[in-house]
Amino acid sequence: MVALSLTTAVVHMAMVFLYVAPSNTVSQTYRGHIDAWIYPYFEQDWRLFAPNPQSVREQISARTSTIAPGLFDHAHHLWRAFCSSA
Repeated sequence: MVALSLTTAVVHMAMVFLYVAPSNTVSQTYRGHIDAWIYPYFEQDWRLFAPNPQSVREQISARTSTIAPGLFDHAHHLWRAFCSSA
């Protein structure tokens, strides 16, 4: 049972490596086998992380207020100095 688990783990790692590695002779030769191993369960779709990615740059403006005036004055001055130097 341990040998079967170890063999499956090694085969899985090899298949994933050949799937994500740049195209080469081995991955081209076994493309059908690699795709059959990867696609039913392990396929990655980057839309999972950004379903509708924006293709334009947008600016976001926000207005905030503080509960204790003067609490963030030092940070505000540091931020202004950083922004003016950039």
